[in-house]
Parts: sequence; C-alpha cells; structure tokens
Amino acid sequence: MRRALLLLVLPALAAASASAQGELSVSGQLDVIGAARGLVPTDTLLNHKNTVLRLPQLALTSEARPSVEVHIGGWLTAVARPRLVGGFAMAQVNGDWPEGESALAVTLPELYGTWQASDWFALSWGLQNFQWGPGELASPSNRLFHETGLLRDPLYLVQGRHLVRANLSSGRELSVVGMVELSDTDERPFVAREDFDRSAHLKVEYADATGRWLVGVVGSAWLEHEPTLGEYAQLQLTDVVALYLDASHGRERRAWYPGRHAFVKRSIDVDEIELFSTALVGARLSFDGGVEVRGEYLSQQAGWEADDFEDAALLVLATRDLEPYVAPGLELVGQQFIYLALRAPELPPMKKLTVQPRVLWSLTDRSMAAFVTISAEAGERTTAFLSAFASVGDVHDELARFVRGAVTFGVVNTW
Repeated sequence: MRRALLLLVLPALAAASASAQGELSVSGQLDVIGAARGLVPTDTLLNHKNTVLRLPQLALTSEARPSVEVHIGGWLTAVARPRLVGGFAMAQVNGDWPEGESALAVTLPELYGTWQASDWFALSWGLQNFQWGPGELASPSNRLFHETGLLRDPLYLVQGRHLVRANLSSGRELSVVGMVELSDTDERPFVAREDFDRSAHLKVEYADATGRWLVGVVGSAWLEHEPTLGEYAQLQLTDVVALYLDASHGRERRAWYPGRHAFVKRSIDVDEIELFSTALVGARLSFDGGVEVRGEYLSQQAGWEADDFEDAALLVLATRDLEPYVAPGLELVGQQFIYLALRAPELPPMKKLTVQPRVLWSLTDRSMAAFVTISAEAGERTTAFLSAFASVGDVHDELARFVRGAVTFGVVNTW
C-alpha cells in the first residue's frame, strides 16, 4: 500500500513541476466497458458439478479504465492507468444456484514515470507493462511477463510489474534495456506457493535499418534461482511473409509436477549441465487491408507429459492440494503446441467489422481450444464485441480440463 501511494503522486508531482515551468502537457483517454459472460465448466471427478472450483457460469462486469499522461517538455513523463471494476457472479454448485456475489475493486495495472535524459538514454520507474518478441502465442525470452495470446479480447488486461528500467539506444538499429524487478504485486504467484524473488534482466536488440530483420538476446537472473538466457529474431522475407523465433534456455524447472504422493519440483543435478529449452517458431503473412495470418509452433522441454494431467487430477482428489494444479508455473503446461490465428479488419458492412479467430492444439494430449472475437464499430466512440471459447478433449486434457465453453458480449465506450 505504501508503494502504491508513493507511485500515485508521480502524476501530481509532474504536473506541479510542469506548471511552475509553464511546459505542462496533459493527454488522456477513458474506456468504459460493460460485459456479460456465460460459461460451461468441464464436469470432472475433480470438479464434479462445479463443487470444487466453483467457476461462475454467469458474470456481469463493468469497468472504467482511465489513462492519463502528463508531459514536461520532452524530458519527463508520468503515466497513470488505474482500473475501477465492479462485478456480479453466480456459480451453479451441485445443481443449485446459491446467492450471487458482487465485488468492487480498484487496481493499478500501470503507474510509472519516465525521465528522458537525452536522445539515447531514458530511465523509468513504477508499475510497467513491458513486452517484446515477434510471436503472438507466447514470448519465451520474456521471463517477467507470463502472457499467452489465445484468450485476448477487450477485457484482457496485463498487470504491470514494479520495475526500474533503463533504455539506451543508438539510432534505430541498436537498443539496450536493463530492468530490475523491485517488489511483488498483489497478483497470485505464477508458481503456486513460490515467494517473490528479485530479478534483473538485460535485453540487447539490433535491427536492420531497412526493417528487414532484427535479432535480440535476453539474460535474466534471480537471487534464489538459476539464470536463463533467451533470444528472438525476425526476418521479413517479402512484403507479405515474415519468419520469426523466440526461445529461452535454463537449467532449472521451477514448475510443479505430479509425484507419487504430492506435487514436487524437480531439482537440479549439480553434476550435470542440462539445459531445458522453450522455443517458439512462426510465420506471419500480412496482406493489403490489414489482414494477417499467423502459424506458430511452441515446444517446451520442461512441460508436463500426457500422463501427467490425469495423474495430477487424481493427486488433487487424494490430497486436496489444488494450488499446484491450477498454477503449476508454466504459461502452457504441455510440451508441444500448434497455434493458428487470423485477423481480418474492416469487413463489411461499411468496413466496421473485425474478426479474430484463434485455434490452439496441444500435441501432448491432442486437446484443442478455439477462441474467436468479433468486434463492430457501433458509433463514433462505441465498439461492441462478442467473444466465444470452446474446448475439445478428454476431461483431464490440458485445454479442456477447466472449461468446455464460454460466450462474452460487451460494449466499449471511449472518450
């Protein structure tokens, strides 16, 4: 709380200083979102009739997402993007509909300041969302943000991390970014029951002046865990076709795995130098009118094997230890995936319709998930959207073990 209050004063301090110098510039935007979601949980022995996970089959959400930027000349910027969300949810449990639950919360996904010391050096501090990599499904080289691309719609939001970030650049070709994560946020741990561990990350990228290719190398280190090394690259073969890769390598598997009597973390053998790699390779086709097609393949050696999913479910039934099953510490839990995505904007009527279907197939257990978002401009400041999710597979398979289907309808108003 003390850190959040301290970060909140950044825009005010910037505004006060700018006012004194007569160089104040303020810009902002407000998104107000209203949405309704219906969901069908997967009925399993682990979550029979939704008695354990209690997933809400009906949810109503209203959000306000203001975004404010305060600039002092060209040398200081303060950014605040708080989020006010209210919701109501009902979960059918064992065939009954108990009384619904309502909630109201204020969160701070992004809140930071940037000092632009010169054309080649900038320093930022605060809650920041910093992404990189050419892939859409995942960015293995980014060990700070564990995001995946399948379920992204207007409700999707990334929680920033508390970072000090230094950016150095030499023209458009060379850039060096150094980051230190200072403290944890209020989010649930990515690896269940794992304490926060401070980390440092260094990213070096070189891009061809014509924009035809780029390469990047990323090193990450923690106080209590083994370091990782990552790399990413993209090659624009033609105006239409681009190829890319994104990978990371490390000795440690920090995830939870089902053991004989409990979930376990697999230790490092100090006598062996064995690297576990996660790699994404893909191709992007870009056409006139903004149409984009992607195909990606993801392999992670530290993922669960096919039998692990059923073993994990049975282990939860025996031990009632649910946390490592829900948050094992892997963005995608299996070992191999194929991802296909299409983005088709400005469709008829009146070029105001955008369709984005995505399909994810697990080669580990043959389960499959599909997600489609359809958005339409309903006015100068209003966009309506419809998102739908469906999964195929056995009740213990990765992509089908929690949810069979879901539909969300919403409206976004922007000022």
